[in-house]
Amino acid sequence: MDAKHKAKTSQRIKQRKEHMNYDTQLATTETQIADPIVRHKTNLALAKAVRDSVEQETIEVCGQRYIKNPGWLIMAGAAGYVVSGGEVKREGEGFIAKADLRRSDNGVIVAEAEGFCSKDERRWKHADEYAVRSMAQTRAASKVCKMALAACVPLMGIKNLSATPADEVPPGGFQDINTDKFEEPSPVS
Repeated sequence: MDAKHKAKTSQRIKQRKEHMNYDTQLATTETQIADPIVRHKTNLALAKAVRDSVEQETIEVCGQRYIKNPGWLIMAGAAGYVVSGGEVKREGEGFIAKADLRRSDNGVIVAEAEGFCSKDERRWKHADEYAVRSMAQTRAASKVCKMALAACVPLMGIKNLSATPADEVPPGGFQDINTDKFEEPSPVS
């Protein structure tokens, strides 16, 4: 065999090994998705890995702790995801923003969410338009992370930690919301 032929053969062997490694990774990923025990252990490991960092990115409102946007982004990054901002549209006195959560290794979308912010909200009544628009994007980013990663929140063992993103909490907490206007759902027959 000449040197040129050896190099081609070596390159083909290397490509086969890479392909086999990729197939093994896919099979491992599929097993992780299909097996609830593996998924739960993965969530436990993620919760343990990010606990201290996420705890630093919380706020307390009326005795309940809520994760701020950077905390959700820490969780997403540790899980191998990245948030991708999407379209922002004006609606009334506010904005609706879209966000995707993508796997960082291949860009596959694992969750989608929308966030809304309006000048009708007390906190945003006198805010500049760019700030209202930006908060809609922040809320979308936090929400999309929450949708995929909320199962990890109780596994962190942080007292009174809620999976509701901090960006969605009214200034006085949820006790300010009039729940009398909501009706109990009828039982399904």
